[in-house]
Amino acid sequence: MKLKLPYPVSANRYWKTRAVKNFAQTYLSAEARDYRRQVMRIAADFRAVQGDVSIGLVLAPKLTKKNEASKVLMDLDNSIKVTLDALIGVVYVDDKQVKRITAEYGQPEVGGALYVTVKEMECLSE
Repeated sequence: MKLKLPYPVSANRYWKTRAVKNFAQTYLSAEARDYRRQVMRIAADFRAVQGDVSIGLVLAPKLTKKNEASKVLMDLDNSIKVTLDALIGVVYVDDKQVKRITAEYGQPEVGGALYVTVKEMECLSE
């Protein structure tokens, strides 16, 4: 299965933390909730895979008005966790099913994007 997703929210803005009665409480930011809703809409026609999966990510940087790749570029590792979490319940049941990840930068495009390929992995016999 292949998906073209919007440019992801940075992991640095994905989670928020607040103090509640001397305890730290971590929760999804409004940006993260909005990103997850967008992913769910885009992948609405897919059914969650039950078995192990391999994920391929290609992060397309945002293109500037000068038709150049933006110098403000998300780190690949920041895009991975955000994407894996956004895909839970959409293309797989749990991110524990992800057994292989590849990630790379792609060509810049207007608004940026994240291309995701999900492949079911065959069970290895013992």
